[in-house]
Amino acid sequence: MNASEVVLELAASPEFFPVARSVTENASLAMGLEKAEARRVAMATEEIFMSLCKSAPGRKLSIRCTPGGYCVITEFIFQDPGFPLEYFNMTSSVSTSNEQDMANLGLLVASRIMDGFSVERDDSGRFMLKLIKEKCYPRHTGEGASYLPPLAAFSIRKANSEEAAYAAAQAVGLYPSHALPRHFLHPRMLADRIDFGGATAAIAVGPGGEIAGIIAWDLSSSGNMVECHGPFLFTRDGNPALCEALLDFCIGDIAKLPVMGLINRRHNRDIPIHYFETVGSLPLTAGNGETFQAPAYFRQMQEDTGCNAWAHESLEEFLEKQYARLCLPRKILRPSGRALDPQSRSVLFSEFDRNAGNVTFLPVSPGQDILPNVEAHLKMANKESIKNVFFGIDLGRPWQADFAPAILQAGFSPRYILPYAGCGDMAFFSL
Repeated sequence: MNASEVVLELAASPEFFPVARSVTENASLAMGLEKAEARRVAMATEEIFMSLCKSAPGRKLSIRCTPGGYCVITEFIFQDPGFPLEYFNMTSSVSTSNEQDMANLGLLVASRIMDGFSVERDDSGRFMLKLIKEKCYPRHTGEGASYLPPLAAFSIRKANSEEAAYAAAQAVGLYPSHALPRHFLHPRMLADRIDFGGATAAIAVGPGGEIAGIIAWDLSSSGNMVECHGPFLFTRDGNPALCEALLDFCIGDIAKLPVMGLINRRHNRDIPIHYFETVGSLPLTAGNGETFQAPAYFRQMQEDTGCNAWAHESLEEFLEKQYARLCLPRKILRPSGRALDPQSRSVLFSEFDRNAGNVTFLPVSPGQDILPNVEAHLKMANKESIKNVFFGIDLGRPWQADFAPAILQAGFSPRYILPYAGCGDMAFFSL
């Protein structure tokens, strides 16, 4: 167990509700959340715990709080096949005339007050519901950023958190928002991630100590891949040598890690694209109405000995072409399919990138209603005037293959494969 984790094991019985709520709230405060955010974690704990008291009374469950630097992660580990996960869909609603809906209103509230969630289910049927609550960070306006004159000389070194936050703020003022990762738009978030060890950054420094550029990178949740952001330059001449030096530093730093590759998914004029292979692109519409293709880049860091790709037959031809083009050794397998309860409902996580006007839908749990659920999420995106709608499937998870026919029927087209970006390769789709 991590020394900074807080773990609580108890029974799903109402008399323990005050204990569960108090522990998660106080743990969140101790891990850096403000009172308002910690109360939201406590509210979500209350609703989930009380729901489990109804659906799995008396059963043992574990609650684990873990610091994430810029967030607190709260995990609920339990065994209850009847837990109504469908209320975590962004499209879920309740009817005052429906008694079951009203009974689960709290779960709907819990899903809305958190910043992210995921669900894992093992072969024994045990669930791990993971909730993320972020610290509250102000968005930087980019005010005061200006270009430096060309540098006669420069050096590259690892940035401390304050230097990285300053450089991110400069980038906000000099680059369009769609080119920037979210933690650059909120520089203190980047600083906290660096202090916690969840991100790394390098800066280019001129003879007078001026910061002339930055690149940042972080490990994917699967631990198989590193994603880099940048380089971003602050000199008027856009010196290619400076760009390459920043990327060389990043590559050199991660070369000692057991990761398969380096990816970059942001449309940015300063990326030395000859360092990468283009795996594909997604069509984007910027806030000003400009349309363009946003390429995704991949650089292999270790020998790829191959892996399995679990896919529905409707994707086989696309995958075969992509793997042949990228020279990736893969065996495409068709899953036998897991027997589902006739009443089971699918769940999607909606990953919003508001500054770029994007939403990416990701499968969380399978169900009998995949197509109507996908269509409902598309209607939600259209209602909110989101111009760029994407879908991602993890080819390393056999159960996600069942989403492919519904995605294609709903109008999505496969765009590219990002190697090892999830449990296995990720396939991305766009409308």
